[in-house]
Amino acid sequence: MTTSFQLDSGFGIVDGGASTQTSREYVLPRFIDRILHASSRRLRFSVESGFKDPDNFTRHIKSFASVEQVRFNSWASCFVVVFKTGQSVDSLQWLSALPRRAREIPFVPEVALIDATASSNEQFAEEEDEKFVPTRIILPVCSLGLAIAAGPLSLPPLAVGVFIIGAAHLSFKRAWEGLKKERKINVDFLDALAVLLHSLEGFLLGPAMMITMIEGGEAVRDATQRIANSSNTDLVSSLQSDVRLLTDDGEKIVSSFDLNPGDRVSFLPGDKIPIDGVIESGEASLDVVKLTGESVPRMSGPGEEILAGFIVLEGHIIVTTSAVGDDTRVGQITKMIESAPVFDTRVGNFAANIANRFVIPTLVLAGVSLMLSAGNIAQAASLLMFDLGTGLRVSVPTAIMAALTRAGSQGLLIRSGRALEQLVDVDVVVFDKTGTLTEGHPSVVEFTIFDQTGSPVEAVAPDRIMHLLQLSTSLEQGLNHPIAKAIRDFAAEQDVEVIDCESWDYRVGRGVVATVKGQTVLLGNSKLLHEEGVEIWSVDS
Repeated sequence: MTTSFQLDSGFGIVDGGASTQTSREYVLPRFIDRILHASSRRLRFSVESGFKDPDNFTRHIKSFASVEQVRFNSWASCFVVVFKTGQSVDSLQWLSALPRRAREIPFVPEVALIDATASSNEQFAEEEDEKFVPTRIILPVCSLGLAIAAGPLSLPPLAVGVFIIGAAHLSFKRAWEGLKKERKINVDFLDALAVLLHSLEGFLLGPAMMITMIEGGEAVRDATQRIANSSNTDLVSSLQSDVRLLTDDGEKIVSSFDLNPGDRVSFLPGDKIPIDGVIESGEASLDVVKLTGESVPRMSGPGEEILAGFIVLEGHIIVTTSAVGDDTRVGQITKMIESAPVFDTRVGNFAANIANRFVIPTLVLAGVSLMLSAGNIAQAASLLMFDLGTGLRVSVPTAIMAALTRAGSQGLLIRSGRALEQLVDVDVVVFDKTGTLTEGHPSVVEFTIFDQTGSPVEAVAPDRIMHLLQLSTSLEQGLNHPIAKAIRDFAAEQDVEVIDCESWDYRVGRGVVATVKGQTVLLGNSKLLHEEGVEIWSVDS
């Protein structure tokens, strides 16, 4: 395990991984990759990739009396532990008390102890689900079941008819809203009238099936809207988190929503950035894949702009806030998506217009039938079920929902049904960068060795290749940089063993300088090689 520390001076440990004798007194758990920050009040550490059941580990940490709060960042595989005020906690000693291996972590059952915000959100979600399921699904389906069973079970037709009318209460509500707000008779008025007359006449199966289809279509529309709203949940979540605000009195932990333009905020490895701003000092490697699609981290320094949704992989930066919440770039994207009408499609609007235009003629035709049939209400009511738009009212939202679900699973945000519909006229798609078309994770595809003149070596002994690969993967241990992970994965496929480094120094945005078996080894980009005085030859790709 290679560690990189950011600790208070009282611990005798400095950033860069060089530890004093104090740190060697503690044996840290094997599943911990690195300690990113540690103090008597706050501890941040990352765990190895593939760490199983972080939720259970979070509950285990919460069971400690000294712990006030625990958060897990799944993007950076990082845990943040905040200790209770007034308690002096030795972070390294606290870590050494944890189980040595991940499989030794005891199972902690979930308890109904959640914060007020989560409780209110969950209660609101339950209320929404409760409202959605019974009125849109259960009642119409039950009415259809009763209509089918009314004959064999000799159920009273009037009672079943009343139940069917009750199951159609949303159609009555929409019809009333059309009369009250739009001052016109809409297709819901026809549906509600047909259900009412047929149910009272004792013809149960038709209205029950009709209301089931109608409310089923409306339920699909609701589900489509929910999917459209949830597709940008990741973007919305980027806008709120606790941050370290720098003030004249020191550092304060505040909500990102409490920040104002001009505030100075400090970010450490593993932090998800919830604001737009400009880097005042420091350098950091940033994961920008969520906003740009680029899999290679971006190295940023003073004067460069950062956006909400970025994640700090390495380094320490101080940022001057320029935008918060809805004013950020992510907030504007989210508002644009939420304001888009999901069901605004030409075919859907055409079906609605056709259906509404036939409302008055249908009522007139039903009245004529009533007169010609000598007052036969059932025959007249059957004409009210003539709804040209019913099929499209169900099929269009279903198609939109399927498309949005598929697109959302692939990481695509689509504004509206109209945008989907217009794809039929698209002949050429232009991408502004290749990052959008990549898998999002780099991998090693070729291993080439160059001589001192910059020319590739044609014949290389396998032992030489394995030795260089062993040095590379040994220096990359403990880093969460995508390129470092790609090298480690490639070495694992070749069954390369890791060797210990006598010294190890990670330089943010440049690479690693280490000593292995008495030799200095450099692994990084051109900036690192220039700093170490290594001449770089140009190589034709």
